Amino acid sequence: MAHNSKVSRNAAKAARKSQIASKKAALKTLCKCLYEDEKQHEGKLPYGYMKTFIKENKKTWDWMTRDTMLAAYRRFKLKLEAQVAQMDSESSKPTAQVNVASSALSATLSDLTSDSFDESRTSSHDLKRSKGGRPVGTTINRKRLEKDVILEAKNEITMKFKVATDAAREKKSM
Repeated sequence: MAHNSKVSRNAAKAARKSQIASKKAALKTLCKCLYEDEKQHEGKLPYGYMKTFIKENKKTWDWMTRDTMLAAYRRFKLKLEAQVAQMDSESSKPTAQVNVASSALSATLSDLTSDSFDESRTSSHDLKRSKGGRPVGTTINRKRLEKDVILEAKNEITMKFKVATDAAREKKSM
């Protein structure tokens, strides 16, 4: 069906927005169910639970896939952890120093350097992340040390060659 008129295009946009909103609402409800079941089983879902959960819910929502559900559940847990961290940080600070902001993106340099900066505005996921891999700058240090070792080896070879040539000249001149 072609959307020729402005009215039909607007109706299609509104329909798409309502579809997206209903998907988000359904995912949020399903994530709450998953979270409650995870709490009941000591922080882990039982083996095969997600597969059965998806299979049963796919009957109602044909757009549901395992990847969709896992991504939504991951986002749900991150938001929940951020809310818990924010509530903890607000309860531990005196009420006079709590700085409530509209979003984490609104922080400016002066906000970050001031004493009243609210650390709960930063993402709790970023604060917990431990970086793996090699430390920053180790490649540069290794290259510099390698060049120094090569230079020392060349200097040593040159000195030994000079000693050998000087000894040969003295034998020849004798």
